[in-house]
Amino acid sequence: MSHALRQSLRQPFGAGSAAWPGLDAGPALAQEGLLEPLVFGAYFDLMASPEGAEAGSPAAQAWLGSRFSGLGSAAVPHEALADSAAPRISTLTLLHYSEQEMACWRRWLDTEPDNAMVLMGLDEASLQVEAEKILKALQFLARCAPELCAELTVLTRDILVARPGGGQLLDFRGASSFALWGAIAVNQQAHPHWWCYVSTLVHETAHSLLFARAREEPLVLNDPDARYLSPLRADARPMDGIFHAAFVSAREACALDQCLAFLGEQTDPESTSLAAIFEAELAGSVCAFWDCCDQISKYGQLSALGQRILDEARDFVSEHFTVLSQA
Repeated sequence: MSHALRQSLRQPFGAGSAAWPGLDAGPALAQEGLLEPLVFGAYFDLMASPEGAEAGSPAAQAWLGSRFSGLGSAAVPHEALADSAAPRISTLTLLHYSEQEMACWRRWLDTEPDNAMVLMGLDEASLQVEAEKILKALQFLARCAPELCAELTVLTRDILVARPGGGQLLDFRGASSFALWGAIAVNQQAHPHWWCYVSTLVHETAHSLLFARAREEPLVLNDPDARYLSPLRADARPMDGIFHAAFVSAREACALDQCLAFLGEQTDPESTSLAAIFEAELAGSVCAFWDCCDQISKYGQLSALGQRILDEARDFVSEHFTVLSQA
């Protein structure tokens, strides 16, 4: 995905342009921090600005270059997650980001005016606590579902821990955005225990995976302004959102199933208690998937890509969760 977006920038800005030095540096560019979520955010900021009308103009290049100058400089790996394979963890404070960078995070994560989350940062002590819980969840996933966890750490390079400002209409566990690809945000208040992060990390990373798969082709052809009842939300959602909900629910079910298989081999009381929690989550994910499929079948207008992805997910859920699917 990072490579694909780099390719899409070549035409308007030119290889090795002043706005983005090293545009042709290859896949290693992402590892050097130049293709961080905030770089994508800056690019989408440009596209939404008056300068973005002519992406290759000197004014646009100067605007974008000024945004790239210090992006991510403060978002160093959290000491609890110093391993290069682990996502970085940060929060919305001046210890981690500039005011401009925090505004970019908020602009592209908090996109629903009727349900504004008003994302707030955490103090460093609270961030340390959440980082340790997230690390434990990742370590658990690495033991239970190593391939899925490896995929997660490739797709998700940044985890922003935040809390809502209090005016939101709906509670949220996490958030992601195509304009901040490679990052997810998680709500501290929705994760009192480390194991709460397991399904959230899988869920939000699945959104990033679907964003990548649908980079050049829509998933649905419905009017984006039309709204439909959503199994995962109390408010009506566009069909694209319901499609995403189906896909991420299937991915959650896959991860939880592997976690349960691992826990079934353990004999300690904690594993037994955790298995009961994950069994309930698994049932909820499978039911949510089929409820989404029902709405998509009734009202969805799928592209060829969308139909193919939904068929893959439906075949997987039908094969692995027969009893739940028939409940």
